Amino acid sequence: MSATRTAEPFVTFDTWHTENRAAASGLADALEAELRDRYAPAPGFAFARVHLSLDGRTVVTCTEWDAQAHWTAAAAALPAGAALRTEPGSAFRGTRAAHVAGPEAGTVPGIVSVATRHVGTAVAARALLRHLLDTAGWKRTFPGFVSATPFISLDGATYLNYPQWTDEAAYRAYMTDPRNAAAQGGIAALEVAPPEFVMAVVHAQVTAADAAGAGRAA
Repeated sequence: MSATRTAEPFVTFDTWHTENRAAASGLADALEAELRDRYAPAPGFAFARVHLSLDGRTVVTCTEWDAQAHWTAAAAALPAGAALRTEPGSAFRGTRAAHVAGPEAGTVPGIVSVATRHVGTAVAARALLRHLLDTAGWKRTFPGFVSATPFISLDGATYLNYPQWTDEAAYRAYMTDPRNAAAQGGIAALEVAPPEFVMAVVHAQVTAADAAGAGRAA
């Protein structure tokens, strides 16, 4: 997500689970087209990505807006039958809480994780955020690490982290680093329900400048 804005934007993450790779690919293409045609020209739109899970069956979109009202207006204007109107399996609405940049910051990632943690209260979400920031030092210099952007839902009950890496090798090295494993116990203690993880690649990304042009990620 963008890291250059002075006010914390409103963000959405929507997740759809499909029956097979063909269905997921078709949905991802439809969502990409609608994000570019319907959302990108809308007031307050900043950024969006469409993701395909590594198993090829899950699609995740994220969008970023200047304010929630802009997203609400754009969503209400979608025509009947639009893919973006399809009820997702899970939906997150919130704001960015921080941003941890790695040595590869600013590059389009080869792999990302959408990590959703159910913590129940804003107090627990903030505790989880502090935990991330307390362990950020080594991550800022870890080879192949692009960034991690945590978000907290509007009601404070859900914490979503969006880390990115250059490729799967960098991701696996990061996950097996002893400093990462040592932190997991403290995280689990704050959760009130099992977490949800989607490992994915970026299928497409769209900015307001892409309203009339192509925005597919390389």
